[in-house]
Amino acid sequence: MMRLAIVLAAVMSGGIGCPAVAGQESPLPALLQEILSHARPATDLRVHYTDMSGLYGGDVFALDGSGTLVHTFRDRRGQGGQTSHPVSPDGQEQVVRLLLAIKAWEQRVPDAPMVPDESRAYLQIDVGSASSNIWERYSDLDTGNRIRQVSDLLRSFTRSR
Repeated sequence: MMRLAIVLAAVMSGGIGCPAVAGQESPLPALLQEILSHARPATDLRVHYTDMSGLYGGDVFALDGSGTLVHTFRDRRGQGGQTSHPVSPDGQEQVVRLLLAIKAWEQRVPDAPMVPDESRAYLQIDVGSASSNIWERYSDLDTGNRIRQVSDLLRSFTRSR
């Protein structure tokens, strides 16, 4: 239920973009390349990952262009919290390179209604006004190994360095 509220809020606020569809070019690869070449400021980048489930808890990672990563977490009992972590310019560059490497704007899992007890992980990328939102079934994150790489990298920034 919580995830539904989060997704509905994002849709209603215009916060969820569309993934690249076959035959349609996404502007995100070029915009991400502009960030790497310093032709576009990193402040234009926002990355949002969530696998939060009303039943199982989960994680939300939100990286903004200023290099602030906010990690919100909750366990099955509803216990959780929120932490904030700085991400260096090199760390932000790592994120951009990974997004490009995995073509994170491409929805590869065919759209389908959720089945009972299914959880999904969502990855939203915003660069300026361009946006993309993709998802994978939580149970398939290791198999697909795209969105998982992003969550693992973001999680690594929350550990002491």
